Amino acid sequence: MKKRTFILFIIISVLFFSCATDEPAQNEVQEPEPIVPVIEPVVESIMEPVPLPEIEPEPEPEPIPEPIIEPEPVIFVDEPEPLIIEEVSEEVQEYSRSISTLEDGSSITEDTFLKDKQEILEIITKLDTIMKGKRYNDWLIYLTPDSKAFWSNKKNLSELSQKLFSKYNFELKNLREYFEYFFIPARKGRVVDEIRYVTPKEIKAVQYKDSEDIIYYFFEKIDNKWLIRLDTSY
Repeated sequence: MKKRTFILFIIISVLFFSCATDEPAQNEVQEPEPIVPVIEPVVESIMEPVPLPEIEPEPEPEPIPEPIIEPEPVIFVDEPEPLIIEEVSEEVQEYSRSISTLEDGSSITEDTFLKDKQEILEIITKLDTIMKGKRYNDWLIYLTPDSKAFWSNKKNLSELSQKLFSKYNFELKNLREYFEYFFIPARKGRVVDEIRYVTPKEIKAVQYKDSEDIIYYFFEKIDNKWLIRLDTSY
């Protein structure tokens, strides 16, 4: 018992001494103990998931109806009947050409035109034969009196010679030479197929070629006969 009490005394003494030596000096500044924040444990709350609102699907668009295109009404227009142009005969065309040159405003019937044309062409046919044979006297029968008188004048023959034959040193001396050296060569081998009225009593005998008139004869009606009027404009 005494032994236990002694041991206990020693232990208490040691503890007391230890505590005395461990106390800090009064003069020493005691540093404050660091404040350690108390971190409370985070308790995660388990929340039930909030249900999302149901999204209704958008309704499908209604199909756009195709436009109804009504056909345009067909309007029937009465077309005019085609104009039928009757073909004009060559005889009518020639008659129109022949009287279109009338200078005095007179008129010529188609029958008169046909009659005059026939007479003129018959004379020209006879003249072709006369020219081939150089039958001067027969030729004189178809000349107007004025034509004979004009070309029998030596002055007129000389002036014509200067215009036509000066480079050949040739001069017409009489009407016969006019016939042989001028009248025949100017008409040899020519073709006359139409006539042109100047007046009802004056006609040009022409060759109608390429829409143009080539004049070969002038005729004048004297005493109801068609005679050749020689050109005096040289």
